[in-house]
Amino acid sequence: MLVRVLSLAMRCGVCAFTISSAKRVLCNRERGAALLGSKATGRIVVVTTAAIPWRTGTAVNPALRAAQLAADTQHQVVLVVPFVPIEDQRLIFPEGVTCSTPQQQEAIIKAWAREHSGLQDVDFQVLFYAARYYPASRCIFATEDVCRLLPQEEVALVLLEEPEHLNWYRAGSRWSNQFRFGCLC
Repeated sequence: MLVRVLSLAMRCGVCAFTISSAKRVLCNRERGAALLGSKATGRIVVVTTAAIPWRTGTAVNPALRAAQLAADTQHQVVLVVPFVPIEDQRLIFPEGVTCSTPQQQEAIIKAWAREHSGLQDVDFQVLFYAARYYPASRCIFATEDVCRLLPQEEVALVLLEEPEHLNWYRAGSRWSNQFRFGCLC
């Protein structure tokens, strides 16, 4: 099943690599099967530094990717996004839009993904991490260790959306110490 995920990842313009060795590998059926095993199980995790209703590529692309992966695979898909305080939301969300709880933002993310992906059932989990928006760099940075939120024994594949944003400022452990396989998006 993860062979299909790697194939889909290649169509989405990403290249798989083993995080532990940081060596790039080809995303094809034979190589994917050799890396992950044809009967691999576990969650596919998509991690990003922005979330709908902020309409930036770093929010839009991962939401669509999570929806499509959930539709195309039998794996549980988890979209990991920042939850920023309301004062930060007022700076980055469309005017008049704020989310007082992560559950409220999750409903907005899933409704948006359903509408823009064309999929009837958007069956992915949304997991939030604490973060802050920094206007000087126009970026959201985690204020907690995102890796620790994800139990490594349950994760088959990690997709890092704009990994440079995820690693400019790190609060916690290294991705390469936590997970075996990943894709840079």
